[in-house]
Amino acid sequence: MDEADSVKTDGKNLYSYSEESREVRIVNASTLSLVSTIKLPEMFSSVSLYLSKGRLVLVGTKYVNTGTNW
Repeated sequence: MDEADSVKTDGKNLYSYSEESREVRIVNASTLSLVSTIKLPEMFSSVSLYLSKGRLVLVGTKYVNTGTNW
């Protein structure tokens, strides 16, 4: 994993994010089997993972191309 990757756990599952693939992987902590994946659109970057009150929270930056030249 590189510096942009992030891993969190709630004791039951491991939650990891890869900036390269823009994908959150949820892995069972006991069996290390893949439970689910969440693919983020290409316009998201610098995503951080947080666990709060039983919920996985993703915070990041969303780039929107407005087509406007400055």
